[in-house]
Amino acid sequence: MIPQTQLTILEAASSPKTISTISHSTELDPEQVQHIATTMETTGLVELTTTNQTVTVRRRRTPVSESFDQLCIEATHIDFPELLTPLVQRVCWFLDRTFTIREISRYLHDPIEKIEDTVDMLQRRAIVMSTDGEQYTLHPSMKRLADLSHTLSRYKHSQHIEQLAPGAYILWASPCEAVVSARDGRSDDGYQYTDFENASGWSLTGIGAFQNYDLKFLLGHQPLFHYSELTDTLTVEQLACHTLMTGRDLRRAKYALVLLTKTGFNADKLEQLGKYYDMPDITQALSTYIENKGEVDVNWFPSWQGYCDVLEQYDVSI
Repeated sequence: MIPQTQLTILEAASSPKTISTISHSTELDPEQVQHIATTMETTGLVELTTTNQTVTVRRRRTPVSESFDQLCIEATHIDFPELLTPLVQRVCWFLDRTFTIREISRYLHDPIEKIEDTVDMLQRRAIVMSTDGEQYTLHPSMKRLADLSHTLSRYKHSQHIEQLAPGAYILWASPCEAVVSARDGRSDDGYQYTDFENASGWSLTGIGAFQNYDLKFLLGHQPLFHYSELTDTLTVEQLACHTLMTGRDLRRAKYALVLLTKTGFNADKLEQLGKYYDMPDITQALSTYIENKGEVDVNWFPSWQGYCDVLEQYDVSI
């Protein structure tokens, strides 16, 4: 996520402004504005030009600036740079859906008490509402907040990835985690996908990681890597979900089902991840398929007999 002062600069520089003009309108010291704007230039949010020793800040057209503008247009009565602390940015990522405070805390490194205080504040300001006293979601008029939080999460991880492996693609991102598709072998940019495996916080995921469970399938797509600030291990439930982020087809479904069947997965964990990854229909279908021996209304899942043949091929018992 990004500091509130950077949001202040984004708002102030909606059209090109000099450092002194931004300083006057925001009450930030000129030196502070210069420092913040220079940092934002290195991350692609603004560009600085100097004419006769006068520095002008111009916003770049980015998903961050566009999402921030849309939010500000729809709720002109709210001072968003003041509201959007980094914790508020993180919490709002979840609230385009319904989550409990405990569920949110599972996927953030912030203390649950601070998360609860943040949700309470947002509820007092009529930005968040509770559906049943435990589940929380953004008020319908505030859904753009979640859009901005999702955009900021991708932006945050893209900065990390750009340094590690330019050209890699973010499939999914939350405040503290991301799933990335990386080209196999050495690219024109001069990086190898093994650079991810050697970097702190990164792990091979998707079908490529099934070999850890003695399941060697043809990869069929670019390698996937998972970044996390929360854990350095991946569960089989996560591997199955990450596999289906790359596409929903018979081959991926079949491989994910084989992994889950062989390892004796936890259905509750799979359901929780379905909510987190915003793919609850898929995780429910995986559980139902295995529990009901193929009786599920998903046309890209294998027939039960065909699935049993694959299990036999890999010496997996039901």
